[in-house]
Amino acid sequence: MKDRIAAFLTHLDTFLYARANGDVLDLYHIGGSSLVWRYDSIATTQDIDVLRPKGAANLLQLAEQHYGEGTSNAEKLGFYLDVVEPAFPPTPAGFESRATQSDGPWKAIRVFQLDAHDLAVTKLSRFRPKDRDAIRWLCDRGALDPSTLEERFESAFLWSTPKDGDELRDRAFDNLKTVQAYLRGEITAI
Repeated sequence: MKDRIAAFLTHLDTFLYARANGDVLDLYHIGGSSLVWRYDSIATTQDIDVLRPKGAANLLQLAEQHYGEGTSNAEKLGFYLDVVEPAFPPTPAGFESRATQSDGPWKAIRVFQLDAHDLAVTKLSRFRPKDRDAIRWLCDRGALDPSTLEERFESAFLWSTPKDGDELRDRAFDNLKTVQAYLRGEITAI
């Protein structure tokens, strides 16, 4: 699957490079495909989730128009580009500075992988089975620390505290506590 993701990114880059006029599109890779890409997960996915970047709006628009869900390129390559707002899922403050740029032959895109803690925090709000699987994958590989995970969580919800009655934060916080219990060996499943 990693080879197919690489082929998708190279195809996207080639398309954008011909239209980029020197601009570069920064893609902060999240989701299941990022686990495959960075952590060699065996998960399957049909989308390449990226956080909506700052800048390069024209390149992003072209990428979505030609590589988004339902496009001929997506059908041909077996993946589609899915652009996600950084506010949902809540993304930890400063995630860009901790992200690692992936090596690749690209000229019009730069692909960044989120730090494992930042990536895990993006999964705590929805906490669907595939989100729990992704977090468990990171836990089982020793990529997460309970304290660091909580710090990153708090930075993702800077404007909300437990007393505010924010249902999204409260649900995500409950999920965080479950993950921390798993990391500490207090429970055997997430």
